[in-house]
Amino acid sequence: MEAGWVRPKGRRSGPGRPLLWVTTREFLMHFGLDSLSELPGLDELRAAGLLDLSPITLCESAGKAVAEDQIG
Repeated sequence: MEAGWVRPKGRRSGPGRPLLWVTTREFLMHFGLDSLSELPGLDELRAAGLLDLSPITLCESAGKAVAEDQIG
């Protein structure tokens, strides 16, 4: 939000009415994109080793987020 890359666009009509967020033109310009369709898909990110879907937990003693499988 501080970089101006996302902004709220409204609220979902489901339970809790969570905020809906959209990317901005500034996001596209920063990453040299013409549209969001140029972003890699989940399969491409996984294949490149850039996407880890393991749950993240806040490690209270260290004060940082770590994957659950890293907590002993």
